[in-house]
Amino acid sequence: MADIDAVKMLLCDVCGYKGLDDGNNDFFYCQRCGVRAQDIVDTGITDEDFIHTGPSAPVYMASQRRSQPTPAIKAEPLSQTQSFYHSHSQSFEDDATMVKKETKQNFEDHDPDYEPNYVPDSVRPTEPTDFGSGQRSIRDEDYYTEVRMKYMMGIQLMIQYQCEALVENFKVTPLICGIAGSLWLWFIAFTHVFADKWAEDAMLESEIQGKREFKGEAKYYGHEPRNMYNRRMVIVWHQSLKKKIPLSYSLAISFLACYVVREPILPTDIHKWVLEGKLPYLSAFVEIEKYIKRPSITCPLTACYMFRPSKAIPLLKLESLAASIAERIGLSLPPVNFSGIASRYLKQLCLPVEKILPYARRVSDWSMPPDLWSSTNESRLPTRVRVMSIVIVAIRILYNINGLGKWEMSLNTSDDSSLRDEMGNLVLKDNDDLDGESGRSLSSTHKFESEATKLLCELSRKYNDKGDKYEYTEDFPTYLQYCRDVVFSGLEPQIDDYTEEKMIQKLWDNYTNSQKDSDAPEESDDGLNHKSSNPGKSPVDAQELKATGADGFREATIKEMKSDMEENLFLYIPPRENIKTNEYLHYARRKDDGSLNYIAHANYYILLRACAKLVQVDVRVLHFGVMELERRLAWIENKIVHCLHMKPAKISCKFCTQEDCGYPSEEHG
Repeated sequence: MADIDAVKMLLCDVCGYKGLDDGNNDFFYCQRCGVRAQDIVDTGITDEDFIHTGPSAPVYMASQRRSQPTPAIKAEPLSQTQSFYHSHSQSFEDDATMVKKETKQNFEDHDPDYEPNYVPDSVRPTEPTDFGSGQRSIRDEDYYTEVRMKYMMGIQLMIQYQCEALVENFKVTPLICGIAGSLWLWFIAFTHVFADKWAEDAMLESEIQGKREFKGEAKYYGHEPRNMYNRRMVIVWHQSLKKKIPLSYSLAISFLACYVVREPILPTDIHKWVLEGKLPYLSAFVEIEKYIKRPSITCPLTACYMFRPSKAIPLLKLESLAASIAERIGLSLPPVNFSGIASRYLKQLCLPVEKILPYARRVSDWSMPPDLWSSTNESRLPTRVRVMSIVIVAIRILYNINGLGKWEMSLNTSDDSSLRDEMGNLVLKDNDDLDGESGRSLSSTHKFESEATKLLCELSRKYNDKGDKYEYTEDFPTYLQYCRDVVFSGLEPQIDDYTEEKMIQKLWDNYTNSQKDSDAPEESDDGLNHKSSNPGKSPVDAQELKATGADGFREATIKEMKSDMEENLFLYIPPRENIKTNEYLHYARRKDDGSLNYIAHANYYILLRACAKLVQVDVRVLHFGVMELERRLAWIENKIVHCLHMKPAKISCKFCTQEDCGYPSEEHG
């Protein structure tokens, strides 16, 4: 018998570990990674071989073969991320090269319809070879293992790139990188995509869907496994993975990581950054392709086909998708970071944060609406609407915006054109006081009522601004660069076409020269240079303002406000007269001709539409959220008043007339 101990001390070709085990099937396997040794085989022996010991034992070695030994796979540490993927990919590519060399000559001589890309399912040797020198055939397990590993690595790289972009470009805490990795691993464990029967279940599911034949593909992909309806299993397994883990889940996990660490990142931010290309999603496949490299014979799918989304994730779906992932992995989410989001909204509205935020936080802590927690229901109002609803209620209480006609009174100063900007909006300084209330004693509830007019003028100006727009809409060159980097990324020609590049450069130079000519100022008859004004709302002319007078301008502005309210299905209500109480005013819907219409004063509508534009929802949606919050606050107040006026029931003892004798009463048994 051979000296097997000497064989077991040899090194593994893959991991470099010292130690091999006898598999009792004439082969030896690594004790660490389990890979079979390719150049060692236990052979039969004769009786004379028993007298030999040591290195001369009858063990078949690769050095004793007559043919040239097959080069071993380069050993790589198992700690590297790419060791598993690249070692298998190289093995599969070597198998494909061997198959093509052995079958090319025979097929070209005997088959007139031979295709170079065709690879048969199994290939037998065409010439005598030594025992153990042949390569192994490709199995079905190699196909779905390669497809699964490639897809999962691509999604993981997308999450990694997105977290890096959030940290580097948007100053998010680096903690999201570790948290996103943990969330990703938990979600993988939930999906069971690495289960033993995953590939078989995907095949059965594809066969249950019905008979779908794909003629013409067998000629080019005849070596690939197929189901009973002649459908390529590589495509079936990829679609199964894409159904369990869509590409949009990468954005959901990145957003969920920001949610867990209490970062004031909103779904509107993720959606905007994705469309602008600042967050890797639409063009992430370009970087993934550099890591995964070219397609192999077991996974002929390109990175563009596997990891290029057809569209951005809808805005209403992102938050519910993140909550769904958290629910699946059993993660209890906290409420949203109300202080961070509310402070951010107040800064964007140019409102005093130190005045409004403390009172808004009190309303939030007191009411604690359940809608501040993310929900899996896509039909529910987003959490950002709930945050803005609390801010609106706090502003209405502090500034007493209850239909008192603050905005209408500000129109009386229309005869002074110096108080208005080019868009006709009223501009007030810090020492301006149109209400005449700075000298009177204000109540403790409406602390900033004297600044209500200034607040409404600032909100009106903020609403008329162009607001936050996408960067690629600034000018045409920026848009073309955006199309090249994001929209049409990865679609460059395979070969360098200098004629096409020269034509593109020539057209671009012509456009640049024409753009410079159009931007030059035009000289008018009076010798002055005038630039054309931007299209949009025409500014209010000072001479026209003086000609119409205060009453004319007031009527025209109110008419314009009514028209704007009717576009959003709101009805204008004149300011309140003969005010008997100064309590909070609740708005309701009024039935008019069989339909429910929203009614509001101009003061409240100016506040509502500016906030709705910032939150990126319809004005009616935000108004509905405000009404729900007001009803909840009213219900809490009624319950508190009821509890304060409720007298406790008198509890008497059944044995005596004393109330504190120590015996249980009849009511409590």
